[in-house]
Amino acid sequence: MTDDASFAPLPAPDVRSLRIRRLETRDIELLMAIESVSFGRFFWSADIFHRELRNPGSRYYALTDDRESPDRLIGYNGLWKMRDEAHFTTVAIHPHLRRRSLGELMHCHLLGVSVKEGVRWITTEIRGANVGSQNLCYKYGFYAVGLRRRYYQDNEEDALVMVSPDLRSHAWQTLYNRRKAELRTAVGGAWPSGFSV
Repeated sequence: MTDDASFAPLPAPDVRSLRIRRLETRDIELLMAIESVSFGRFFWSADIFHRELRNPGSRYYALTDDRESPDRLIGYNGLWKMRDEAHFTTVAIHPHLRRRSLGELMHCHLLGVSVKEGVRWITTEIRGANVGSQNLCYKYGFYAVGLRRRYYQDNEEDALVMVSPDLRSHAWQTLYNRRKAELRTAVGGAWPSGFSV
């Protein structure tokens, strides 16, 4: 497992230098350094990511800071799409760049992708102790529908199962647009290139 201390310090990103694009196989080596410090002993392997990128139902995205380098990966996330449903699978941000609304930016991007692709409902599982991610989902209208007991292998922690409202509903679209406007202000009044608006 990679130690968080081994990461080189990064300057705070300027949102205008950020880019969201489809994750590529060339990103996986850099991705694994973030993955291995984000998800305990049972993080996804490089082989799993290679398989995910070949899956026609998967959508994975990279967040890069082009001020650093076009290949400087600072975060990623993804989903599985099944007809009019989606399942958010993962999100991770470089350990030195957390708590800067970048996770929310990636979450909001996936919501925009989902809407454009005709998704009506989204599901996801979140660790019971991960209150920050739970609150982010609640902020965008998700609600808890149950627990998966001892879901996580590293510590047998429960997973909270969360579901979105109908993304086609007027009420959810109003909420989503309000949250996007708040997020845009929080990140400096602009969107990264490639952001799904």
